[in-house]
Amino acid sequence: MHYTLLISCSPDNKQHQYAVDYARHRDELGDALGMVFFYGEGVDILQDLHQKHQRAWTELAEKLCLCSGSVAQQNIHLLSDGSCPNPHYEIAGLGEWIRATLDSDQMIHFGQHKTPRELTRPEATGFEKARPPSKARFALIESSQSDEKNLHYLTNMALALSCFDQEVHVLFRKRGEDSSQHSPEFKSALNTLHSYGAGQMSFIQSDADAIELLKPADYVITL
Repeated sequence: MHYTLLISCSPDNKQHQYAVDYARHRDELGDALGMVFFYGEGVDILQDLHQKHQRAWTELAEKLCLCSGSVAQQNIHLLSDGSCPNPHYEIAGLGEWIRATLDSDQMIHFGQHKTPRELTRPEATGFEKARPPSKARFALIESSQSDEKNLHYLTNMALALSCFDQEVHVLFRKRGEDSSQHSPEFKSALNTLHSYGAGQMSFIQSDADAIELLKPADYVITL
């Protein structure tokens, strides 16, 4: 089986080590890891103090890509020609991750905030899906600990998926009823997605509220 990984947590986060261990297990089973796409804080993999993780991924994946927008957002140091200091890694856009996902049998996401256990059902994650069609259904969930940076990454991913003609459903956490008290970042995210028609938007109070909304999704991503 050929699969793709999306890593949106820093190597300091235990979820990142879980991802490495998971890939090693799949390698022992004979599965092929095509692309690992580092997004958000995941691009911190390029920092010198994370060379152990850098080496681990080079032994496990065919292609290692860092999101260009996240690299800029996280102020990651690149060489003068814009390439990565580690030649095994390359800079790529979200479009390349989308193509890799659609060409894979599976896409697994390891993020800063673990997807709640009740949401990690096969029908909601694509773990047991056959090769997806050219158009898949993505559900993006705002984590309960979301901040300005997470909203930025969530919005950018929704826009990219929409541009590539994918079905997108963004699940935001409910704020107070008084919209005047919403943060400028939250208002900006809503306005941007609405302006570009980037999929459907829903608002949830808790993780339990999301279960029914996630049933049609091929892939679930929590940011």
